[in-house]
Amino acid sequence: MNEEEIKIDGFHALSDHLKTKYCTFGYPEQKIDVIPNIIDDSFLIPHQSDFESPYRLLYVGYLREHKGVQMLPEIAARLKQTDLEFQMTIVGDGPMMKGLKRETKRTGTTDCIEFRGHVPYEELPKIYAAHDLFVYTGVWEEPFGRIFLESLCAGTPVVGTNVGAVAEIIGDAGSTTDPDPEALVKKIVQVLSTDTLNRFAANTKQSVQQYSRDTVEPLLEEFYTSVCTGDQ
Repeated sequence: MNEEEIKIDGFHALSDHLKTKYCTFGYPEQKIDVIPNIIDDSFLIPHQSDFESPYRLLYVGYLREHKGVQMLPEIAARLKQTDLEFQMTIVGDGPMMKGLKRETKRTGTTDCIEFRGHVPYEELPKIYAAHDLFVYTGVWEEPFGRIFLESLCAGTPVVGTNVGAVAEIIGDAGSTTDPDPEALVKKIVQVLSTDTLNRFAANTKQSVQQYSRDTVEPLLEEFYTSVCTGDQ
């Protein structure tokens, strides 16, 4: 694809990762502006957990294979073999719910995993804030997941898979690793066994400032104005 074939004046990419993808598809780099999603201010609430053992781990999302949720029971089983005390909450529904519950019984993790199912959106901020660490298991190229902003707004750090724009979004308020249970468990243990968790937690509120309405809206206005006036 060459620039003469492209009849669009400007492209809006949600992340640097997505911009790079657009460029590999042949879209001209100079026509792509990176402008992220805006945080929902209702998630900007005081954090409620104490970041101490027993640690409360959280997953929020649709229960489908590309979200990597099939790894959660194994992650819990591996964590039970360590010295860490923890509880894991799984929030969300989807086609893998029954299979996950079966796997939880098979791995002997029913005592440390709670399935909350679908939770109304307005109740999510308090759930994030009540947990010590958000665990993301996605295995697909995540362009820009709002769940990361929601977690950070509530003061909850993130450990996740290094796919798509995850590392870019969470910045200094979390850490990423390979998308497999062993690597995720190793990273979770590393974070929870040191003062790293408190350091990540201290960075959460600052990390989301770049996604505030006051920061992002002017970028959107500038982008669409430049496209309409032909300055792009």
